[in-house]
Amino acid sequence: MAERPKQDSMSLKEGKPALFFKSFRYSEDMDLDIQGVKADILKSIVMKILQALSFQDILKPFGVERVVPPDIGRAKQTEATRRFKIHLITYAGEDLFTKVEFSRRGFRGKPVVQSVSNTILREYKLAPLLVPHYDIQSAIMQRIGALAGRITAPFFDGFTWYKGTGSFLTAEPEKALVDCLYLSACKKKQFGYFPELHFPKSFSFRKAKKWAKKIPDFKISLYAQKRLDVVLSNPS
Repeated sequence: MAERPKQDSMSLKEGKPALFFKSFRYSEDMDLDIQGVKADILKSIVMKILQALSFQDILKPFGVERVVPPDIGRAKQTEATRRFKIHLITYAGEDLFTKVEFSRRGFRGKPVVQSVSNTILREYKLAPLLVPHYDIQSAIMQRIGALAGRITAPFFDGFTWYKGTGSFLTAEPEKALVDCLYLSACKKKQFGYFPELHFPKSFSFRKAKKWAKKIPDFKISLYAQKRLDVVLSNPS
């Protein structure tokens, strides 16, 4: 559509499309950060897409007969968040619920624009697609920020304000990795798997080990060190 937002005005945060890039920020819905787009224009764009016959035709090969857009008059909306609840009705009569949510609080990290792999394009019968999404370090820091209350005060260190703006904290890559291992010990191990990690030459395994040893809780520290050994034994 001619009025769709530019790529540099939004970034995929989490949801099923995040699997296109092997992201651990997976959920049944789709969450995006957006900036520079007025709320009424965003609503108009999204509703036109959901109501477009061409969009619904794309879903039919996957068993979706029709898309039921949200009742925008009843939908709970705020200036900071725009949420669109959608029902996908299958040919078998199933009602599959999902939602698309836009946060208008600005970007929290570094968005990158990346093409979806040909393997995924073929599987989902998609045309070549460029998707803006957060890089791995930003994704890790967002998750850590959401769960920062679980990190004990003595270990809440190694952060600086992003570009000195005071808008959000960032950590050096070694600390960010160990923070996730720390959280995985407290959160049913769900933050300890990193299939998409790539370690640049600047990454210091020794520094990561030092951070793991600084964890106050002995059992969690030992767990983090063992998980770190596993991660570092298969660097990509």
